[in-house]
Amino acid sequence: MMRTRFPIWYPFQEIESIKFKTKKEEIESLLRGRLLVYNDGDFNYDQRPDESHKEYHDRMTEERKSYTLLKMGMTNEDKEKGYLSSWFIEKEGDLFEKRFSDSNWEIKEKILRHLFPNDDFGQNWYPLDQLSNILDEKLETILGIGNEDHMLRKISNQRGGRRIDVRKGLHKVICINFRYADYMVRSRKSTLYKGWIIDNVDRLTSTIKKRYEDALFEDLENYKEKINSEAPGPIRRLTEYISNVLTNMIPRNAEFDFSNFQFEGSYDENLLLFPPCVQDLMGQMKTAGYLKHHNRFQLGLFLKHTGMGVDDQMNYWFNFAVDNLDISYDQFEKNVGYTIRHLYGMEGGKTDYDMMSCGTIQSTANYHCRFQDLKIEKIKEIIQEYIFSLPADQQMEKANIFKNKLEPLIKLGKPSEACAKNLSLTIPKDYVWERISHPLQYLKLSIDNSETKTKSEENINGVKND
Repeated sequence: MMRTRFPIWYPFQEIESIKFKTKKEEIESLLRGRLLVYNDGDFNYDQRPDESHKEYHDRMTEERKSYTLLKMGMTNEDKEKGYLSSWFIEKEGDLFEKRFSDSNWEIKEKILRHLFPNDDFGQNWYPLDQLSNILDEKLETILGIGNEDHMLRKISNQRGGRRIDVRKGLHKVICINFRYADYMVRSRKSTLYKGWIIDNVDRLTSTIKKRYEDALFEDLENYKEKINSEAPGPIRRLTEYISNVLTNMIPRNAEFDFSNFQFEGSYDENLLLFPPCVQDLMGQMKTAGYLKHHNRFQLGLFLKHTGMGVDDQMNYWFNFAVDNLDISYDQFEKNVGYTIRHLYGMEGGKTDYDMMSCGTIQSTANYHCRFQDLKIEKIKEIIQEYIFSLPADQQMEKANIFKNKLEPLIKLGKPSEACAKNLSLTIPKDYVWERISHPLQYLKLSIDNSETKTKSEENINGVKND
């Protein structure tokens, strides 16, 4: 029996040494090629019908080269001001998610064994039948998925979480140790049984992606240490050059430049333009008057990057936070003013904080993402309330978008894709956008595709939009 190998695109494997001349033109061409893969969604790694074996081999060699060069460029960035590493991990994570989803079961199984290795607690993932043998329990029966027609329909279970989709076969139902998917436990995204998250492998792709990104981060940190401590001078100079090239190719948050951005009207009047995570946090502030520390940080950065100044943000928290009752504004400013000014780089280490990306929000337990953290019932409640507020002639269209396009993405555990489809509920047309990778990206797309104008846009056009 032939042993399954890792796919060519998978970076965590021993491959033959790749040699190439370090000409500037070649380096820049390879880096641009990788960026095109990221930006254009050209995830294909199979040999194309019109491609000879040599052409395919050359294309895969270029892919390995471009990945290696990017990795080298990460080793030279400033730890305090650097952003390339987080960008690199997020982009590679997106690439992995697509390619893993498109792989056959044998390749998925090979990758799962690598990403969830044995540790002091034992093995951290199993196919359903193997866990059944280890626990000596008939999990198919206990979880209500051991029916004869399991290949044809979804079977519900009584253990909480969503129904397990077994239409693709029981061997595709996998079990991951809950330590690797704590947010799935909190939000009941999948079935939890005796410390194991159980679901179809395709529904757990976001969890597997998160583990891949963690492994990539660990590998990158080890690689940085090795380069900085062992690499000879020419290699170090090469990493510095690549880092400078990447910094010029990928300006910090250039695609989300909202400097001096102001709304026409209040934040409340423009609430539907905001990403769902921000809508939820602002809603909680109005109704409960309290957010946890990380949620305050998340909302505070959004307010900062959409034009709210330090004094206005100070007033915002003073007016809404319940823990500021019975104290004067001067007392409030003395107590928490430092924290708010810190967001703007005016205190402490003087760091001018960027708004975190969706990848950071989704991979950090204490930040908030509606489509990852809330139960499906609560999401339905929020969206149905919005749909019922629309004119009658729009309600059916928006309800169908939610039921047929948005809800399936939520159930598949694809929060970034679900967030993109959520745009179609709040703008005039059914928007076609694959995924959202940044809260400010959502806001920009929302504004660009709605009738709302910003003050800066009106000034440019010279005409106020009624």
